[in-house]
Amino acid sequence: MARTIVIGGFWHESDTFNPIEAESSSFEWAEGDALFSWLRRHGKESELFGVADELEKRGYALAPTLAVSAPVAGSVPKGIFQKYMQTLKRQLQVVERGQVDGVIFSLHGSTTVTGHQDAQREIVNTLREFFDSPTPLVVTFDLHASPSPELQRLVDGIVAYHTAPHRDVVDTGRRAARLMLELLSTPKPSHIISFRMPMLLPGEFGQTDHEPTKHIMSQIQSLVHDRKDVLDASFLQGYPWADSPHAMTSLVVVSSETTASLLDHVETLARSIFAVRERFYQSAPVLSITEALARARDKSRESLLYLCDSGDNPTAGAVEDRIDFLAEALKKGTTGLVFAPIVAPKTVAETMFQVGSEVMTELGGQLVDQGLRVNVQAKVLHHFHDDLGGDVVLLDISGNLVIATTKRVPMHGPDWIRRFKIDPEDPSRVFVLKSGYLFPAFEDMLQAIPGAASYLVATKGASSLDLNTFTYHLLARPMYPLDQSGPWSLERIVTSDGHIQQMGPIIL
Repeated sequence: MARTIVIGGFWHESDTFNPIEAESSSFEWAEGDALFSWLRRHGKESELFGVADELEKRGYALAPTLAVSAPVAGSVPKGIFQKYMQTLKRQLQVVERGQVDGVIFSLHGSTTVTGHQDAQREIVNTLREFFDSPTPLVVTFDLHASPSPELQRLVDGIVAYHTAPHRDVVDTGRRAARLMLELLSTPKPSHIISFRMPMLLPGEFGQTDHEPTKHIMSQIQSLVHDRKDVLDASFLQGYPWADSPHAMTSLVVVSSETTASLLDHVETLARSIFAVRERFYQSAPVLSITEALARARDKSRESLLYLCDSGDNPTAGAVEDRIDFLAEALKKGTTGLVFAPIVAPKTVAETMFQVGSEVMTELGGQLVDQGLRVNVQAKVLHHFHDDLGGDVVLLDISGNLVIATTKRVPMHGPDWIRRFKIDPEDPSRVFVLKSGYLFPAFEDMLQAIPGAASYLVATKGASSLDLNTFTYHLLARPMYPLDQSGPWSLERIVTSDGHIQQMGPIIL
C-alpha cells in the first residue's frame, strides 16, 4: 500500500485595522475529494499543488481533508472558523489513522479570527489530537507570517515563501514535501530554531529583489546549502497590520539537531537582520500624494507610470473605498489618471443604468465611515458585471477615469483593466492602483517597457505604511519602528518533538 500524507489548509491574511470582517461568501471551501478539483483550478496559486505534485511523483497517496481560503480582508468571522473546525474534525475522523505517514497543512501564518487568540494554533492542535508524535507534521506559511511559539512547538517543520512579490508559492509546497520525505527517512525528531526580532515590517519594504532583503535571502539559501544539519530555513517578515502579540519578524530554521554551532550561526544572522532595520524602510521609493501628482503632470515623462495607493491596498487587507488620492488630484486639476478601482457600491447603484449620461455622485467612505468624501460630476462611460468586481462602472471625472466597483478587487494583473478597453501599457495615462508592491504580472509588464516606473504612494488607510497611525494594544514593546530605542532583545525559541527546549530573550 502506498504511503499516505494528509493534506489540507486554511489560508487568510487578516487586517485587524479593517473594521469590516471578511465576508462569509468570500470563503471558498474544498472538502474531501473536492480538494483535488480545487487544486486543478488553483494550481499556480497554491502551495498544496506543489505538495501534491512532488509527493505523487514519489509514489505517495494523498488523504485530502479540508482547504478553505479567502481574499485578504478584516478578521475572519467566528462562525466561519467554527464551521471550519467542525468540518475539519469530521474529515479527520474518516481518515484511516493507521495508514497515515505524515501531515502537511497550508496556513497563512497571520490569520486572525474574531474571539480567538491563536486560531492557527487551534488548527494545528486539532491535527495533533488525531496524529500525535512521531507522525511528522509540516506547515507552509506565507512570507508575511507571524506564528506563535505555541504553534511552533506542535509542528516538525515550517516552510515559508522565499519571494515577495510571491513567485514561489508552488515551489514552497514542493519544499514542504521534500522536507516531509527527509523527516520520514530518519527516526530522529527534527528541531525548529527561531529568533523573533522586535521589528514590524510592511511587505513593501521587504521585497526580495531589493536590498537588504535580497542579501538576507541569499544568506538563508546558503545556510541550507552549506550545512547538512539544516533542512530548511525561512525569513518570516511578519504582518504589521494585525494587533497581535506575535506580530514581528522572525528567522526560522528546521534542523536535524540543535548544536551550539548552529545556534550561534542563526543568532548571528538574526542580529545582522535587526542591525539593518532602518535600511528596510529605505528599500523602496515612497512618494507623498503631492510628489506623485507632480510626477504625473511632468511633461518630460515619456514612459509608463504606475502609482500605488498603498494605504488602501486590499491585498494587504484594507477597505479600498478611500478617495484621498482622487480628491487631491481633482483639487490640483490633474488629468489623465486611471484609478483602478475604488469600491463605491452607492455610486455604482446610482449610475449603472445611466451609461452615456452626466451624473452627480458622492465618492469616498462608502464601506467604512472614514476618510474624505467628494461630490463630483461624472460621465458614465461603461457598465458590466463580473465575479471579481460585482457591478462595475467606468466614470470620467474631470478628465480622469475611475473604475468604481461594488466588491473589493485585488489588482493581481492588468487583464482586468483591459476589460474597459483601457490599454494598461498606454504611456499617455498614469495608472493609480489600489495596491502595495506590484504583483508579478504588473512587474513583468513594466520590466519589458523601457523607462517604465512604479512608485509607492504614502496614503492613509488600513494598510498605511506609516505604522504610527495605528493603535496597538497587544503588541510586544519596544518594537521598531514604533519605538526608536530599546532595550532591544531577540527571543530565541527552540522546539522539538512537541516540547519547547529553550526559550528566552537575548539582549542586543
